[in-house]
Amino acid sequence: MPDGEPLRAAFDLVYRELPAAQARMLRMLTLAPAQLADQRTASALLGCPAPEAGRLLAALAGLDLLTTERTAGDGTDRYRLPGRLYPRLAELRDGADRPAEVELARARLLERLIRMVESAHALLAAGDGPRPEPLPGPLRLRNAAHAAGWLREERELLLTAAADAVAGADLDGSAGRLVAALLRALPAAGAALPADLHRLHLLVLAVAERAGAPSRAAAALLNLGDLQAGAGRGEEAAARYRDALDRARQTGDELGCARALESAAGCYRALGDPLRAGDSYGRALALRQGLGDAAAEARLLARVAEAHTAQRRFEEALREYRAALGMLRRLGDARGAALVSQALDRLQQQLAGEWNHPFAE
Repeated sequence: MPDGEPLRAAFDLVYRELPAAQARMLRMLTLAPAQLADQRTASALLGCPAPEAGRLLAALAGLDLLTTERTAGDGTDRYRLPGRLYPRLAELRDGADRPAEVELARARLLERLIRMVESAHALLAAGDGPRPEPLPGPLRLRNAAHAAGWLREERELLLTAAADAVAGADLDGSAGRLVAALLRALPAAGAALPADLHRLHLLVLAVAERAGAPSRAAAALLNLGDLQAGAGRGEEAAARYRDALDRARQTGDELGCARALESAAGCYRALGDPLRAGDSYGRALALRQGLGDAAAEARLLARVAEAHTAQRRFEEALREYRAALGMLRRLGDARGAALVSQALDRLQQQLAGEWNHPFAE
């Protein structure tokens, strides 16, 4: 809306006649994700009760300063600030509202969204941990179906709010809590696409890197690797796991290192690269042995044996299979022992066939 443009002049005339509360609501809506808000989020931006925010929004819509959308889930009206008004209102906000007030409005919005998402998760995962304090009546989600519908309806806005908060780089504590709440709640509502989870774990990684928290960064990288491995992108997943290994080493987290190495080895195995798989499985095995994790040690011994077999290093493979079998029997893992025993039998039969071949040297 450039200076001198008729639309700007007309808007300024209307804006100057607005009551102070309505003008402030318009300015604060520039902070809403995608400039879209209902009475729940608008009340947080303005710091007023939800019914009052609803009346202000309806009044502005009546003046054609907002467009109205109705949610499919619970029929709640949502109001969008037209894009052509955003630049002028952002100017007015910067001139009329102190930076501390703007930051406080953003912080209130994030806290409101966190409470809403946590409340939705509590309804969807009844009995899973302590329940958050109930929201006031106008904000409350009634039941699990309402919570799931709200999360599905607001999914993109919630993801946008989380991304905006992380990009702001000044409210990382609240931004991190919102991302964590979404990672719990969206899957519980069946509303989490793999791309959504990828976006959220990237946000976790950004906050962790900015905070200098390598352990949290390693966890985010492991989750990103798992998502890429699940999508069949083995090389990209292995790169994430290697990055996770670097972060885990920074804090001396041997368990995290073992997890990253084993996951990377699984990628190499799926890619048909037994050399890199065997190397990574072997390094993970050494860490697990140092940690005294017998079950993981047995599993990794079998994986190392498998990699040896693929490289035709049969004596090493036999040794590792037998060690894994003995350990699994001592642990009482009948199913694991049976699987390793079958693999060992197949290898022995293969070797017997080769040794008995008439052209075998």
